[in-house]
Amino acid sequence: MGGVNLRTSVHLVHYANDFMRAHENVKIVFQDFPMEEKMRALLAEELQLCATAEPVAIFQKEMLYTPMMQDNYCFIVNRNHPLAAKDFITLDDLEGYSMVCDRRNYRKEDSAVTFAKYADRIRFTEKEIDDFTIVNSAMQGDVVIRYRIWADHIDNPLLKILHSDIPAGTIGFMRKKDAHPMVENFISNYVEYYRKLQES
Repeated sequence: MGGVNLRTSVHLVHYANDFMRAHENVKIVFQDFPMEEKMRALLAEELQLCATAEPVAIFQKEMLYTPMMQDNYCFIVNRNHPLAAKDFITLDDLEGYSMVCDRRNYRKEDSAVTFAKYADRIRFTEKEIDDFTIVNSAMQGDVVIRYRIWADHIDNPLLKILHSDIPAGTIGFMRKKDAHPMVENFISNYVEYYRKLQES
């Protein structure tokens, strides 16, 4: 299975382990690499399933996508930043601040469109923002734009995560249209498992 950042997918890992215990002939191995490689591996049947943000149409040829959860944008700042006084912010709160964001071209939700009104204040990185870049940019005074599913693992006393209800697309599962029935069984059961988890 190609996976999203496993530090933020604890429930998925636990469920996968339970699923393997219930189905002795099933082995689930997590791998994470760039979206283009995930799609190639799915088509070549080197991967049976991929947990990912909803991709643009070009990545969905011969594929099926099932949403699991709605993701929102969050923002990371240093604790001396003016926005650090807030826990929750809106798009308008970003007025006047410099920002850093990695633009993931495969995502259906395009951050460049969502934050278009601040285009002159956002620096888009060529590569995915890693933890070092997050700390470095935030300590220099930038607001780091992240997806909630990628940011909730951050635990740094120098930083603060600001949440929002700004939609960042969905997170779900992709597989080939003719995927094995066991793959479909895993997806449908996990989506229901995750729904109940959020309700509890």
